[in-house]
Amino acid sequence: MAWPREQMQECIESPELTEPGPGNVFRFHHAALPAEREDTDQDHGPAALQLVYQLADVVRSREEHAAQVEARAQALGKRALDELNLAEERLRATEVSRNAAEAALEKANATLHEFEATLKHTGARIAAAETQLSDALRRAKTAETRAAESEMALQRLEDAIRAQLLNIGGQARRNSASAA
Repeated sequence: MAWPREQMQECIESPELTEPGPGNVFRFHHAALPAEREDTDQDHGPAALQLVYQLADVVRSREEHAAQVEARAQALGKRALDELNLAEERLRATEVSRNAAEAALEKANATLHEFEATLKHTGARIAAAETQLSDALRRAKTAETRAAESEMALQRLEDAIRAQLLNIGGQARRNSASAA
């Protein structure tokens, strides 16, 4: 009874005796029985039945293994698909954030350009006002100098008029005193 098991094991493990067929079905090539077997007279019915059971166990084991591999592959595929969907959602969220940041940056740049233009305009106005102030100060100083000169001229004129009036008043008294 040991020889049928050994024969079956050889058939399963030997790639030249088996080849995969469609739908996980293995085809067994007919292998010649070992030459040293001399017990051809015996009834091999129970041994053949045992081989069929063993073959069924092997097929069932392979099918279970294939089902496990398929289940793992489907689980891995689903997990990969879920991760891909999550990555796509993150990418979309990142793109939305980037677009919002770019819009904010563009707005900030526009505001900065406005401030720069306003600053240039204000600087030009300040420079013009400083020029006007400088001109006004120069005119005020000139006017002050002229006013001081006019005041001095007026003072000299007053002094000259007083001197003339005193001279006239002194001569009139002298003339009146001489006439008297």
